[in-house]
Amino acid sequence: MNICIIVFSPSGHTLQAAEMIKAAMEEQAMQVQLLNITGQKEVFKNNNLRGFLLENVNRHDVLCVGGPVYAGHLEGNARKVIKTLPDPDEHWGKLAIPFITYGGLHSSVSLQEAGALFHAGRRINIMGVKMASFHSLSQNLLPYKINEGKPGSEEEIVAREMARRLKQLSSQCKWDDVRRSFGYASLLHKVVLKFLDQDYFHGKYRTVRANPEVCNGCGICQKFCPVNLIEIVGQKAVRVDNGSYCLLCAECYHHCPRNAVVHDFVEQKITKKLNDEKDKYHEIPQSAVYPIVSL
Repeated sequence: MNICIIVFSPSGHTLQAAEMIKAAMEEQAMQVQLLNITGQKEVFKNNNLRGFLLENVNRHDVLCVGGPVYAGHLEGNARKVIKTLPDPDEHWGKLAIPFITYGGLHSSVSLQEAGALFHAGRRINIMGVKMASFHSLSQNLLPYKINEGKPGSEEEIVAREMARRLKQLSSQCKWDDVRRSFGYASLLHKVVLKFLDQDYFHGKYRTVRANPEVCNGCGICQKFCPVNLIEIVGQKAVRVDNGSYCLLCAECYHHCPRNAVVHDFVEQKITKKLNDEKDKYHEIPQSAVYPIVSL
């Protein structure tokens, strides 16, 4: 069985999860391609996601697409990948496995959204996966960060369970779509997030910039921006308009050695919010393969 895993991973944790999944599948003697679109110039600078996928995705039986959860939703670029996929044919497999990573508070409707998009593209959701991961915006929290060290050993177990199930399913010639099992979010989340998208929560904070009086043009922020929004012009980091939008992932903010990046979302909003919420609510189980099978 040939598998293609496509991943968008702004902070690297979804990529870690994808690598765990790849390793677990290879243990089951599957052929796996892992394609990371993060920071790809053809995708973000040239705005040619479809062309990039057509050129780089190998023939496969099963397609996995993974991305992080932002504001309760599957991140927009991961959604765009699923929407952009060609229809299933002899090259593009009809079997799909969405997977998401989230910072430990809630994965909300993200897996359900991914499953619905795959279904709309005439693919069959044969399972879904969620994995808890380090909440990269919790780096300034005290006395501890959220899910530091994740994905870790518990998520490796989930990856192996996913691969084991896929091995069993590979002998079948007919498959059921299991996307209904992805609808585990609370009714409140489903209702609220049906009307409030990621931009509602994040839009007014997309003003991330480098302070020109502090920036020395080292280029580190440019290196870490997952959507290629930063260029060095006149030895200063500047935002460019390439058709993408700032994710507020804060990779530029956390990696800048001179603290030159001004990030209102981190400094004014999210740190306090996470500090208030980090002990209140965690999904159980944090990481799982869906549908959940009782032993």
